[in-house]
This record gives sequence, structure tokens and C-alpha cells, in this order.
Amino acid sequence: MKKEKEKARNERKKEKEEEEEEEEEEEEEERAARRRRCSENKEKEKASNERKEEEEEEEEKECVHDLCWDGYQFERSTTQLRNPSPPQSSLPKIQIDKEEKSIMKVNSGRGRKVCLVVTGVVIAIVLLIVILAMTVFKAKHPVNTVDSLRLQDLKVSLDIARLSVDLNVTLDVDVSVKNPNKVGFKYSDSSAQLNYRGQQVGEVPIPAGEISADETKGFNLTLTIMADRLLSNSQVYSDVISGSLPLSTFVRMSGKVSILGFIKVHVVSSTTCDFAVNLSNRTVGHQECQYKTKL
Repeated sequence: MKKEKEKARNERKKEKEEEEEEEEEEEEEERAARRRRCSENKEKEKASNERKEEEEEEEEKECVHDLCWDGYQFERSTTQLRNPSPPQSSLPKIQIDKEEKSIMKVNSGRGRKVCLVVTGVVIAIVLLIVILAMTVFKAKHPVNTVDSLRLQDLKVSLDIARLSVDLNVTLDVDVSVKNPNKVGFKYSDSSAQLNYRGQQVGEVPIPAGEISADETKGFNLTLTIMADRLLSNSQVYSDVISGSLPLSTFVRMSGKVSILGFIKVHVVSSTTCDFAVNLSNRTVGHQECQYKTKL
């Protein structure tokens, strides 16, 4: 009995497994069928899109052909109105070809004339710009000039025992910058320096700005000697004893000149003035200035 029951169970298990396998096979077949249907739908859509694109291209070609044909017919009708001729039906084919060639020659001649006119105008504009840039708007260097140099304050005290000098000098310097260009000159932050025997002992900044065309702009600068910078210089004591203190000013300005809005030229202008301060009568002696410019 037990064997028969086990046998029956095994048979039921086999039947269930076979049923499950059959169900799986059916599901796989359904999936494969769905895939095939999807691929067929995609191919159909692709084919329909290609046909639509071909139809659109053909329509565009037909429209272009129609437009060209209409333009040709219109141009031909105008020429016929200007030069009346016998009816077309009576004209031989050779005469029609001659008319078409003559129309094409006229159109090509007009196109050449237009091209020549445009080319000539462009060349004339370029030549005009070059001539103006080389003559009227040619970049010229600005000129820095030291108009006056005055002694504002002078204090001198000698320490004979230590052979040292306590010196305080303040100068008023009037500087003018002339812009000879026909356009504005924009200069960047600059400075004016006070030098003693090649050593910088004072400085004053000149903020950035602009000088208009053909304008002369003045600057009033105050230069003061920094006494601590003279402590290490052994010649100061001997110069003070002699009664004459040699000094020099150096003014440098750099900027750009814009020609016709797109040509920019870098310009640097500097001025160096040598002079001596008479300690006995507290005056400024003769000054010699040198001017340098660089484009």
C-alpha cells in the first residue's frame, strides 16, 4: 500500500512539473510573439516615416521647380512685352533657345555689376580707414611739462657732533600734460617721484583719468622728502654744509590712445627735471628737464 501511495504521489508530482513546464513554454511563446509584434510595429512606423520624408522632399522639390518655372515665365513675359515677337507657337525651337541664352546673359551681367560695385565700396571704405588712421588719427605721444617748481617748506638742523642732518623739504610742482591726438588719452594710475642723487626720497600718486582731444591738463603735486631715507646717505651732510641740495623730479604717465574705436596704441611719457635747492636763501635754482615718450 505504501509503495502504491508513493508511486501515486510521484506521478502527481511529475504531472504538476509537466504542467508547469507547459505553462512556462506557453508564456515564452507569448513573449516571443509580443516581441515580434513590437518589432513589426517599429518597422512599419519606420517605413511610414521614411515614406513621409520622401513625400516631403518631393513636395519641396516640386515647389522649388514651380517657383523657378514661374520666375522664368514671368521674366520671359516681361522681355516679350518689351520686345514684341510673333506668337510662341510660330517660333522655331532655335529662336527660343536664343532668347533663353540672352536672358541668362543679362542676369549674369547684372550680378557681375553688383559684385563689382560692392567690392569697390568695401575697398574704398578700407582705404579711407587706413588713410585716416595714418594721417588725422595717427597716434601722437602726450607731452609732460614741469611748468613751475616752488619750495614750500624747508627745515634743516645740523648735528655736528654726530655729523648728521635732520632735513625736511616740501616742494610744490605744477605739471601739465598735453594730448595732441584727435581722440582721448586714457592714462592709468601713475606717480611723481622726488629723488636725491638717484635715490627715491619722496613720492605722490597720480590717479587714473582721461585727457580729451587737444586738451592740456594741469596737475598740482606736493612732494615731501622722507627724512628716514636720507639717514643712510653720507653725502647729505656735505651737501647741507655746502649750502646746495641737488634733487630731481620724475613724472611718468602711461595709457592708451583709441583710434577709430578698435585700434589701441599704448603710450608712455616721462619727464625728469634736475635742480638744486639753495639752503641759504631758501630758493630753487635753475632746472634742466628731459622729456621722453614711447609709443
